[in-house]
Amino acid sequence: MSAFARIGACAWLACASLVLAAAPPAAKPEAAGTPEIRVAHSALLTVDATPTDDSVALYIKRATDQAAASTSNVVVSVDGRVQTLSRGSDGSYLLSAADLRDNSPHTVEITASHDGIREILSGQLTLPPPRGGSFISEHRQIGWWVLNIAIVLIAAIALSRRRK
Repeated sequence: MSAFARIGACAWLACASLVLAAAPPAAKPEAAGTPEIRVAHSALLTVDATPTDDSVALYIKRATDQAAASTSNVVVSVDGRVQTLSRGSDGSYLLSAADLRDNSPHTVEITASHDGIREILSGQLTLPPPRGGSFISEHRQIGWWVLNIAIVLIAAIALSRRRK
């Protein structure tokens, strides 16, 4: 195999690895692998959170048996700002995670009416940063170095062939 063919094969492999690294990772169910985060608790209720890609599911449970509490009139505020909630099909309350992904603790206050009483639970919530996309988006500089080296090698081979 000639030197030109070897370098061409190396350049092809480098480019192919960049393309494969840029492919999105296989989707995995977020809720199954993500542990619940304890947000707040009282003598009667506990509030756990499960982050997803774009939202946070808040689960309001009875403290005695960890079963879902029958709540009504739930209001959630994060850092003093009231948030818009939607009700999930599993009984959770969905909260947007757009402002919560900065790796800093946020003060969360949950007001829930249950069993004829109204409770205010407060706690801290720190969400992990979102999962990264592809290798190139996370390590963009490395991808550019590999691509530039491949181009320089191809140019060096082409110029050395011309001089002979």
